[in-house]
Amino acid sequence: MFSTRLPSIPVRADAEIVDGRTTMAASGDASLYVAAPEQRPLGSGETHLQLKVAGDGTETVVELDADALQQLVDAIEEARESHEPVSETFDPADYDDVQEALEAAPDGYDIEGIIDHFDPVLGESEENEEVPADV
Repeated sequence: MFSTRLPSIPVRADAEIVDGRTTMAASGDASLYVAAPEQRPLGSGETHLQLKVAGDGTETVVELDADALQQLVDAIEEARESHEPVSETFDPADYDDVQEALEAAPDGYDIEGIIDHFDPVLGESEENEEVPADV
C-alpha cells in the first residue's frame, strides 16, 4: 500500500508508445504524484518511491528501488546546484593590483576596503603612530 506524500505537482507530459509500425502519442497538462510505501523497513530491491504522472487519458507509474531513488536524488541535487545563483564573495586578494580589484568590485563594495587590502598601513608610521595621509 502506497500513501501520497505531497500534493500533486502540475507538469507538462509527453508520452509516446511504439508497437511495431504503430505509434501513439499524447501530450498535455498532467499531475505528478509522489508516493511511498507505508510499510517499513524496506529491502534494497523493494519499491522505495513511486512516481505517477496522470493526465487526460494517460497514466504512467515509475517505481524506484533504493539504488534508483538514490540516483534520482543525486540527479535532482546536481540540477539544483547548477541552477543556483553563484554567491562568491568578492576578495581583493584574488587580484594582483588595486586597479584590477577596483574594476572587478561589485557595485556598492567598500572601495576603501579594497585600497586598505593592498596597503593596510596607509596613514600609519613605522612606530604605529597615526600620521595624516596627506603627509
